[in-house]
Amino acid sequence: MDKNHQTNEAKALQEAIRKRLAENGKLEKIRSEIRSLVLKDVREGDDSPINTFNSKNLNSSTQFANHFIIEYFEWMGFQYSKEMFMTESGCCSSTISTSRDVIESKIRNEKAGDGFDKDFPMLLSIIRELFKKH
Repeated sequence: MDKNHQTNEAKALQEAIRKRLAENGKLEKIRSEIRSLVLKDVREGDDSPINTFNSKNLNSSTQFANHFIIEYFEWMGFQYSKEMFMTESGCCSSTISTSRDVIESKIRNEKAGDGFDKDFPMLLSIIRELFKKH
């Protein structure tokens, strides 16, 4: 085999893999993970938020809002946006599922209601409620 033939085969294989990953929805997830890893490597292990405010001093409503946004990005499939937002805000993905329970509990205590649909982002549920009232 000549070198040109090998190059063409490699390109064909690369394109076949790319097409397959795109078809099964994994290509964007892989790209997002690579971007996130590159950003983390560029920041050399610095886990602090990229923004200028101190995320440890955020009030609970701001923390809740950040978790609403992360949950919404996840629901919409905006993996890259979610990863970037988490990096910029200093939010940690491991606290999302438990935070949802905490947030729901706090909101349920402040308003009479059945809670939220588990298959729907809380942010959109709250916005729907606000539009119903006005």
